Amino acid sequence: MAFRMDHADAASADHDGYGSEQQSMSIDTNASRYGRLDEETADEGSDAPGRPAGLEDAVRAAVIPRLYARRSTPGCDKGHSADKRLSHFHTRHAADRLRSLLLSGRDEEQVAFLTEMRQTLSLSVLIGDVVAPVMDEIGIEWEEDRMTFAEVTLISTRLQRGLSLAIGREPAESGAKSAGRGDILLAVMPGEQHSIGVDALAALLAEAGHHVDRATSATLAELCKRVSEHTYRIVGLSCGSDRTRPALGETIASLRKASRNPRLRIFLGGRALHGAEELVDNMGADLIVTDGRRAVDLVSDALAS
Repeated sequence: MAFRMDHADAASADHDGYGSEQQSMSIDTNASRYGRLDEETADEGSDAPGRPAGLEDAVRAAVIPRLYARRSTPGCDKGHSADKRLSHFHTRHAADRLRSLLLSGRDEEQVAFLTEMRQTLSLSVLIGDVVAPVMDEIGIEWEEDRMTFAEVTLISTRLQRGLSLAIGREPAESGAKSAGRGDILLAVMPGEQHSIGVDALAALLAEAGHHVDRATSATLAELCKRVSEHTYRIVGLSCGSDRTRPALGETIASLRKASRNPRLRIFLGGRALHGAEELVDNMGADLIVTDGRRAVDLVSDALAS
């Protein structure tokens, strides 16, 4: 499924990055100053005039750690070090770097770059704030005839291969079903070729502990066969083309008719559905969502209900 990112204002992002750097310098300066005060007063004894005994120690113990703690960002996965998520300023530049590597065809450098980013960023931030903006920009260039379909296909293939190598095989995709989790089938609309959105969302869902199956090149008959043989609780369809969008209603109706689960929920996503959330009822789906991280939350909520 496609992903969309609401970019922070560039000036604000630059200011935030600068502020963090200045804050770090201020903390280091203060810490050094407290160290010098300790040295200067080490021989004065506890009765130094005008200053309660242990004041500097108290400040250093109670205040300085708090300042350092404020610089770390919680929520990054797999035990990575502090400051795990880059600021908007840094992720924007990371996206620019990725775009440059993709357009120039430097595949090995792209894989190395994505691997390095994976060590620094959570999977959610890597996909949502670095990869997704690049794909959105490329999609816009295609829509405005500044890039051919062949070029878009080549770039998507490069990125899909690079992302797969950088992410590797996520633990939850190994086939071990997590207790209390439902089965999910993510599929590309029959007739489409681009599966990077499905692959990215599958990785995010797997990281969240869900058991995910993918169908990236299946016909409608093959999809119907899969839902008739396995009790999926959710089917996610990615529609990235205006050419296949008119067939969504028929596709959804066929899946519901063939489904082994009479309560099957069908979620839609993809670039062709951006701004079309209000059409969900007309298409016969349960939900349209075009943001990957929000999709993970909504799928988790649906499976928990």
